Amino acid sequence: MRSKHKTHFEQVPLETVRKIARVDERHGGSMPSWQKLYQEMLTESDTQKLTELVLAVEQAIFFRAQQLNGTGAGAKERAAMDQAARKMLTIKTEKLGWPGLDRVTTQQPTSGHGL
Repeated sequence: MRSKHKTHFEQVPLETVRKIARVDERHGGSMPSWQKLYQEMLTESDTQKLTELVLAVEQAIFFRAQQLNGTGAGAKERAAMDQAARKMLTIKTEKLGWPGLDRVTTQQPTSGHGL
């Protein structure tokens, strides 16, 4: 039986997925789709569209990382993807109100046993 909750990638609208594919075809790999989507995400002010773009950029970066996996090429692009991922974390926490990594804490025992 299938869960009612969508996976991370299922949340990306089909229109956005098609846009990723079109950008890749149009540029013949010279401009990876994640970069175009990333630039679009940086200027988006609508929260719903921004959320969709964040998910789409993450998906496009994941796919591009898979393409680069095992190759010596793409060191500059990998660095750019890392930088983009850090910026997206800021956007998620500051603009979209998602929990950040620093908000995850472990709870200390409250008993006085000192184990």
